[in-house]
Amino acid sequence: MIHTDILELAMEGYIETAIEAADARNSDFAAMVGCQARPDQDGVAGFREQCEQFGELAGRLRQWQSRLAEDQELDRNDKQLLLADLRLVLVGVRIAAFDVGLYARGAGMTDTEIADELGKYARLDSQLRQTILPQLKNDLGVSDTQVL
Repeated sequence: MIHTDILELAMEGYIETAIEAADARNSDFAAMVGCQARPDQDGVAGFREQCEQFGELAGRLRQWQSRLAEDQELDRNDKQLLLADLRLVLVGVRIAAFDVGLYARGAGMTDTEIADELGKYARLDSQLRQTILPQLKNDLGVSDTQVL
């Protein structure tokens, strides 16, 4: 069974990550890199769309946070929606960490600050993969793994 107290404590980090991923996708430099990586696709439009998706995700995560704080019981449908949102958080973790790699030096971050930021994302990723997602999947009887 999912431990909602653990999830509630972690939710603020997930919200912050979704916002940081939205910010990362909102930069012109990131869109330019995306265009260079996939010249056959409209990288700018794709990045803008992802920016909006992560902004919406942050809003949904705030709603989850509120429900968890109120100790509202989650039914099967709620858990499925939460699982989908947390899988998007994993994508956001990768995007935000990549953004640190792109901009950290140019932003004047020290090695220690860079390591701290990347460590934060590594901890969030690990917590999601090793604790939260397995509990949710177990509650739902889901045994397959979705590749992200």
